Amino acid sequence: SWVGLSTGERSYFANKLKAVSRLKAKLLIITRELRVPDAKMIEKQAVEEGCNRETRRYTFGPQELVHDLNTGIQLSDLNSVLEGDIEPFIRGRIVSRHG
Repeated sequence: SWVGLSTGERSYFANKLKAVSRLKAKLLIITRELRVPDAKMIEKQAVEEGCNRETRRYTFGPQELVHDLNTGIQLSDLNSVLEGDIEPFIRGRIVSRHG
């Protein structure tokens, strides 16, 4: 079993702030695309349900792969995803919910 490592901050608090900042930015993009006037209108229950289930599977080794279980999207650029580039998954989720 492999452990994901970051070459950025070593402080838990600094990493948490960075992660929350990225999530807020991505939430803002989603609310704009869905034409939701306020992010607070997104139901708490929907957020909680999304947090309590497996979303992606990461395969390390010679055949690096990230598989999004909600959309079926598979990406071979594991490092990019680990650095926070999850835009293809976000767009895929938006399309699957409205398509």
